Amino acid sequence: MPQKNYEAKISIYRGNFQNSYTFAPLPPYLFTMLTRFRYTAVLEGWSFILLLFIAMPVKYLLGWPNLVQYIGLAHGMLFIAYSFFWLQCVIQYNWKLKFAAWAILASFIPFGTFILDKELKKKS
Repeated sequence: MPQKNYEAKISIYRGNFQNSYTFAPLPPYLFTMLTRFRYTAVLEGWSFILLLFIAMPVKYLLGWPNLVQYIGLAHGMLFIAYSFFWLQCVIQYNWKLKFAAWAILASFIPFGTFILDKELKKKS
């Protein structure tokens, strides 16, 4: 019996969802690069909003720098993931220079990634 569960887990990691007994299969649209980029863009946007409008005022008004350290770390990691997925989408989907520039600049503008997400939703 344990061997069967082990094989089911292995089949999931290989992308075969027909014999999966332990996990529910994920929808196929989650595996597209554009969907990964969109989800990362939204998370990066929320971390930027939290950093600008909550953590920074708390640091300078109340003198508590710890919040900036934690949210800043999360935002930095999300920005690296955003940049990585952005580059992959530019290459895979042959984005024009104007749209690619807007997509990377949206991460520097508050609420920019949310606007970008709406545009990407229309494209897909």
